[in-house]
Amino acid sequence: MDILTIENSLKSTFVKHRLIFWYDEKGEWREAFDAVSDIPATKLEVNNNEFGTKVRILRDDAQARYLLYFSSAKPTDSENWLLDLLRMGREFKPDNVTLLLNEAELANDFRGIVEEHIKFFKSKKRIAALKELLSKHDDEKSIRLKMLAVLAGSAAQLDDILLTLIASLDMDSLIDPAGHTFDDSNLTNYFWEQVGRDFGYKSNDPEVRDFVVMLFRRANPLDKEIKPNAHSRVFLQRWKDHVKYRAVFQKWSEILQGQLYIERSLNNHDGAIDLGDADTFELFEKYTLHQLCDQFDQGLTNTKLESVLQKRRESLWWDKYADGYAAIEKAVEMRHLLDAFPSSMNSVEEGIKLYIEAGWQIDRAYRQSIFHLSNYCEPQLMAQIKSWVEKAYLADFLIPLCDQWSMYVRNMINWDCQAVSPQRQFFQKYVQPFRNKGQKVVVIVSDALRYEAARELAETLHARKAWTADMDCLFASLPSYTQLGMASLLPINQLSLDPETKVVKTDGERTDGIENRAGILNRFCDGKATAIAAEKFLELRSVKEGRPLMRDNEVIFVYHNVIDNEGDDIKTEAKTFGAVDRAFRELEEIANKAVAINANNVLITADHGFLFQQDIVDRLDDILLPPAQKWQSINRRFAIGENITSAPGIKLFPAANLGLQGNWTAAFPCSIGRFPVKGSGKRYVHGGFSLQEVIIPVIKLHRERDGETREAEVILQSPPSMITSESFPVTLFQKEAVEGKVLPRTVSIGIFASDNTPLSDVRTTTFDSPETEARRREKRIVLTLAAAADMFNNSLVELRLQGYVPGASEPFILDRRDVKIQRLFTSDFNEF
Repeated sequence: MDILTIENSLKSTFVKHRLIFWYDEKGEWREAFDAVSDIPATKLEVNNNEFGTKVRILRDDAQARYLLYFSSAKPTDSENWLLDLLRMGREFKPDNVTLLLNEAELANDFRGIVEEHIKFFKSKKRIAALKELLSKHDDEKSIRLKMLAVLAGSAAQLDDILLTLIASLDMDSLIDPAGHTFDDSNLTNYFWEQVGRDFGYKSNDPEVRDFVVMLFRRANPLDKEIKPNAHSRVFLQRWKDHVKYRAVFQKWSEILQGQLYIERSLNNHDGAIDLGDADTFELFEKYTLHQLCDQFDQGLTNTKLESVLQKRRESLWWDKYADGYAAIEKAVEMRHLLDAFPSSMNSVEEGIKLYIEAGWQIDRAYRQSIFHLSNYCEPQLMAQIKSWVEKAYLADFLIPLCDQWSMYVRNMINWDCQAVSPQRQFFQKYVQPFRNKGQKVVVIVSDALRYEAARELAETLHARKAWTADMDCLFASLPSYTQLGMASLLPINQLSLDPETKVVKTDGERTDGIENRAGILNRFCDGKATAIAAEKFLELRSVKEGRPLMRDNEVIFVYHNVIDNEGDDIKTEAKTFGAVDRAFRELEEIANKAVAINANNVLITADHGFLFQQDIVDRLDDILLPPAQKWQSINRRFAIGENITSAPGIKLFPAANLGLQGNWTAAFPCSIGRFPVKGSGKRYVHGGFSLQEVIIPVIKLHRERDGETREAEVILQSPPSMITSESFPVTLFQKEAVEGKVLPRTVSIGIFASDNTPLSDVRTTTFDSPETEARRREKRIVLTLAAAADMFNNSLVELRLQGYVPGASEPFILDRRDVKIQRLFTSDFNEF
């Protein structure tokens, strides 16, 4: 052995020890001792001068280091004058194993580990990595586990080592990563022994690939030939939840669902299978959706659906299939709303009240279901749902509602209603009061934002910390098209409509285009108002450009056009509901930008609404134009002409009866009828007098500086004080319904040791129930103890309820309870 090796070993030992004792009974290391020079210590030979040596060491600086050489055997404790110093220091034996023990800073008690795994310790890099993990409490088991971790390049937990090996497995290679990683250090057998202990995995020729197949089989509720294992469930849950390894799980799942014939097993099963929350294979998600579609035809209830959704929401595949579930959920909601919807009205006023209290919800459910059906892109699977939604919406709601409403509109002489203010009063009713109080206001006019969509938007904004949102409505000007609707929102006296061009003027001034409207606003507000396109408004840099705009104006109109731009084009009208969803995001962004430029008050309104059917509109809905002396303008939902003949299914309003100047008459098809117009779309239409077209939303937003929103409170309900089996239920309770300023809350629940080591699977779930009935806001979650929990039997551990801060990866503790793990010996014979 060369002197440099001995010196390096001594130097690494002196890092933690002041005194090193070197006993050399045969004198074979005398020359080596004499040759040692490059060490941070004083060399002393002890030969019948123990007392003097002891006095010198004790009198010397407490930081001084000594290498004590004895040309004799180590004495017994009873005869050792320097026993107290020896116990303070460390004995040095210059053989390979001892040198490696010293370099690894391991006690001589662990000599057997070095001897058994000598190749591991011949790597200085491995020893350095191991030293970083070692602690004074380590035993042989924990040291070997840390050696495995060093070799695998993972954390020193068996589960982490397994995840690392699984991720490194080459699907096309026959090389087993466990053998490849551990064979050289003689640790492979030990590794599989630990896996067998925790997972119950037994094989004459264990391999990582075979182990993974075993895990997936155990997580397959259809496979009755393999015994389940508690820690396997915990490990799989952790694997799926782990951001780094989730994709690896999905890849294995894709491969094994074919090799294990999962589809055939599902098809061959007698009757429907309740898969619960099993999400091992993506086919489980597809099967569940298939079952729900079948059950919808059989009258799937809200309660049954919610039960399934509660189990599936935490599925690994949820995001991919969320639109499918949402489409079914909204179809079930629509059916429930249709069953409860009153089918009659006795006046125009009752019709409006019926719509703003109940009818809009059916329009929203229809829109949301169609939107999610389009996003899910599985037309064959969802064909039954889509067919029902389309037919029920048209036959059970839209046509009956529009037919009845048309009966009362046909009896109207003037287009007005006592129950709702006309659209032309918008500025005086909603904008002028802010001016009177010296307050500033931003008005967002979103083209074709119909009432039902605005109600959803208002609910969304009301739930945000920055806003309170109140909802109101107006009675649209007729015809319900963009130029007249936009003009009706301005501060006006008289409106005139050119029947040829459909240009609208107020007191002789044109109202078409943002520039013309900005001029009208500016003059009315004494030079302190303007108008701007939404795109330009969003491009403003808040401080440098936006705040001067707010400072110099009392009123700012922001014109937004997403819905009408998409819907009013035959090429894109089928995407109308997607445009509504985009509009929501943009309108919220505009409102937030308004806050950023110091606007405390924001109004959101529209020029008109619209009628929409996703399916191709039947030609039977076309209504022929009645005879007229002259047709000046023809659109799908209105036409303007002179001397029009009255006809069935047509409502005529002279210009004066619509509150407009001119000598023309407007003809409107009743119910959902359309006039035949070449080259224009028929699914998305407006201009007529249906409730969907003429109930105009007004969202009144006010900035809340302090913010009133909060997440729903979730508590542990009757938590257990003792855990006696591998799996056990925990009940969580959402104390209040999610609505308005009460927002959903995501929590996780699990068992933890005091050092934060998870001792069970950690289950994450979201509480978002709007139910008023308390018992329907409970969730029962089954937790399973991990193998690590065995070390804590008959000990107190923590049951932790954890919450999450948006944007933060680590949870915080909402509640914790002491729980005693007291596993009975009989629990080893049963699986939960």
